[in-house]
Amino acid sequence: MIAIIGLGGVPGTGKSTLVRNLLGRLGTARAFKGGLVSGTVYPTARTFVLGKYEAGERYPGTDRLSMSAQPDVAQWLQKLATDPNFDGWNLLFEGDRLFNLKFLTLCKAVSPASRFILLTAAPEILAARRAERGDTMAGAFVKGRETKLANLKAHCEPWKSETEADRDANTERLLGMLGA
Repeated sequence: MIAIIGLGGVPGTGKSTLVRNLLGRLGTARAFKGGLVSGTVYPTARTFVLGKYEAGERYPGTDRLSMSAQPDVAQWLQKLATDPNFDGWNLLFEGDRLFNLKFLTLCKAVSPASRFILLTAAPEILAARRAERGDTMAGAFVKGRETKLANLKAHCEPWKSETEADRDANTERLLGMLGA
């Protein structure tokens, strides 16, 4: 069985920063692409990471996938989960594109031990992070994300993401979950 880990959070909680912090610790990587599915595979860590993390990209991860990628990702995930060559492997994803009830439900069906983490930070920290990166997201968009994630809260583990120490501790937690 493949282990699935999903990271969610409102804009500015540090999802992409956390994953970028983790990637350098997973060993040699190579890109993969099939249809609308793309990401990076880390064979030594037996881990797939969905999305794109190019240097300097302001909104990386699954936000770089097509808006219509979810059906392709779902089909790819179902094939991956039934391929005995990937038994014991991991799949990590973060970001708004796939962090919704339909996809989380599919993940649980494919891998009952799937874990979903909801990164949290105080409103003033979120506002400062958004300002620092020059976010142009409308208030209504951010409010919509807050509402969406509030509805998913029961399916997630909350992880505080306010300081560099939190990011480093969360990186270690993820490494442990991945067995890396």
